[in-house]
Amino acid sequence: MKWFLRAPHWKIFLIQLSPALIAPFIIFLFFLFSDFNQPEPADFSILILIPLLIIGMIAFQLSYYWSIGNKLQPLLPEGVPMNPKYFNLALAVPLAGVVIIMMAVAVTILTADENFMEPEPFFGLSFVFIIFYMLFALLAMLSGFYQIYFLAKLVKTLELQREVRFEEYLLECVLFWFYIVGIWFIQPKLNAFIEQMENPPAGPPLTMKSGN
Repeated sequence: MKWFLRAPHWKIFLIQLSPALIAPFIIFLFFLFSDFNQPEPADFSILILIPLLIIGMIAFQLSYYWSIGNKLQPLLPEGVPMNPKYFNLALAVPLAGVVIIMMAVAVTILTADENFMEPEPFFGLSFVFIIFYMLFALLAMLSGFYQIYFLAKLVKTLELQREVRFEEYLLECVLFWFYIVGIWFIQPKLNAFIEQMENPPAGPPLTMKSGN
């Protein structure tokens, strides 16, 4: 997982952005080759790639966050503990929710038939899906706030090597909030941190005292 900390910012950016670039192409193929006059379940199978791309994109981002929050712990200054236990829990919540929701969408697409738009079952399933989605969205939002808080404080603490106040790492919070842009500013710091951890600076040279 230290790859995430060593990688240049442009590589993280391109990998993270690639699903958003591929998804429109998949939708284009769906509309190009589907017969909407006589829909078949197979026509919808290509759309399964979209939830898989979304899961992959979120898993990549959460793996990146996990690497920052856990692999840089040895660089924390003495007396400034930042236990990643709750941070790791906050990472697991949105991933679990997205996987469950995307699996439900994939099953719906795979089992679609000519009756899938009948009003009664359609609206019943939609209501359950919306309630489930809203609960997980709220929990994921709270988890996301904690992730940003933890990572921003960690990065600033490593940079200043002391306990930091909220106003000191407010900029880092904004950078993690706008993650796809913040990569360009945060990743060079992470590169420096991992370099420092793997190649610590040599101690000062020993000097011999001259006798009188």
